[in-house]
Amino acid sequence: MEDQTRFVKSKRLLNVVMTPPGGKAMEVKMKILYRILICLWARGVLSFQPLTSKGSFTHSDITKKGALRITRTVFEQIPNFQGQPLPPNSVTDDQLTAEYLFQIYYEGAVSPSLFNQVLDELALQNAAVDVLYALSSKRHFDSEQLLEGKEKILELLQLVIEDIQQENLQTARKNMGRLLHTLQDFYSHSNWIELGFTEPNSNIIIPGQDIGNRAGKDERTCSNCETDVCHGNIPEGIKSRKVLTTGYFNILPFDKPEGKCSHGGKADGTRHSDAEGGINKDTVSSPHGYLHSKAAHVAILATEEVFGHIRQAVGDKHFLRFLNAASPSALSFVIDTTLSMEAEINTVKEIACSIIDSRRGTPQEPNFYVLVPFNDPDFGPAFKTTNSDKFKQKLSSLRATGGGGGTEMSLSGIQLTLTYSAPRSLIYVFTDAPAQDGFLENTIRALIQETNSQVYFLLTTQDSKRNSSLLERLLTETVADFGLYRRIAIASGGLAIFLSKQHLFDVTSIIEECTTSMLS
Repeated sequence: MEDQTRFVKSKRLLNVVMTPPGGKAMEVKMKILYRILICLWARGVLSFQPLTSKGSFTHSDITKKGALRITRTVFEQIPNFQGQPLPPNSVTDDQLTAEYLFQIYYEGAVSPSLFNQVLDELALQNAAVDVLYALSSKRHFDSEQLLEGKEKILELLQLVIEDIQQENLQTARKNMGRLLHTLQDFYSHSNWIELGFTEPNSNIIIPGQDIGNRAGKDERTCSNCETDVCHGNIPEGIKSRKVLTTGYFNILPFDKPEGKCSHGGKADGTRHSDAEGGINKDTVSSPHGYLHSKAAHVAILATEEVFGHIRQAVGDKHFLRFLNAASPSALSFVIDTTLSMEAEINTVKEIACSIIDSRRGTPQEPNFYVLVPFNDPDFGPAFKTTNSDKFKQKLSSLRATGGGGGTEMSLSGIQLTLTYSAPRSLIYVFTDAPAQDGFLENTIRALIQETNSQVYFLLTTQDSKRNSSLLERLLTETVADFGLYRRIAIASGGLAIFLSKQHLFDVTSIIEECTTSMLS
């Protein structure tokens, strides 16, 4: 059924693009052309096989491997939610699957399912080029369309970058998949591998750079092949001068200049014209199939390279969102549970639940939640879950007991939270007492800077119950002992707010409005 649908779409495309001018002979020729194309697409002989191929690398394999390699590089350079990057060489190419990579980097906290969906979408859009643009030489680097192929890649590359920057991710993935098809075909359809190159032609993706020493219009680039497997059909003069060419392809036996290389294979009508044979490396059974693995390997490197180029252009945040591989976000609560909080503890729990509910189903919904209670002289343990209902149940079990020394282990609780949270997390701290562990200030500030997290202190004090307006309390530091909290909050880009119980909901709603973009 899937093949039938593809054939119907292909026929419609031919009807639009290749409607014959008239005449019975032309009509017969077009019917033959259509049937040949159907066989061509069914067998996937235009390029690296699109999705499946026994014993050969496919466009899907190359695309996914290149995407996994660049994702591994990003993970090695950016700390995870524990503040640790992926150790170099900890995931080898043989181990490189989305499941294993995410398990090691995210320690099981994030599923690779959304990332895998993006890889599948890229692979499908890649494969679509063989149907939608089967006869476009520039889309496949055929017929010495080297400059035209590069121009198409640069056009798509610019669109991808712009779409990512504008959050048009679906469109960006469509264009990226199609860009990758053309880029990967260069290594199978040109003589780049035959010339001895083992690295990508980086100039293909750089505007204004020469793609290489191209063959002249009348320059002979191939000699005749005696067998289907063509060894040594690239003249020594072409190889020694590093002259770049590609195979010519046509489903009918014409339109190839004399002495030029053919794409080759049963679907290529030019393979019997001088020079006979072919140079494509699409599969292990292609005319140059003995070079298939080398071509696929360089195509993987080129795929990784163009992903890296896009990463540099859009930045890590946008790039990881493009691949659905972004670091997880956390919503964390650090709550004072000493006896002095007895009057506020239920309100604090209500506020925390309200914040959680306000983010459900929105782009700001976190990947997981962290709860760290603190007291005197204890703090923790940390509770971490991806399930908001379980988190709210844990919140409801908090009780205000113990303490009474006047100062609490608040910074120790924040430090533990920063350890369990993720980069760019929001941390809410509820307390009514100064810190007992102020010596941790520099450590906390360093962790905040490292994780780019924001800390909001919601503080109730005896002083805050005076008859003064809420605005005055927000603008004036009324209690000297809480200056530490204010310094930490400012360093993180957050706030330290002094207020009474009746103002808790009012102020947290204001904070929510100010931070809705924090996790987006």
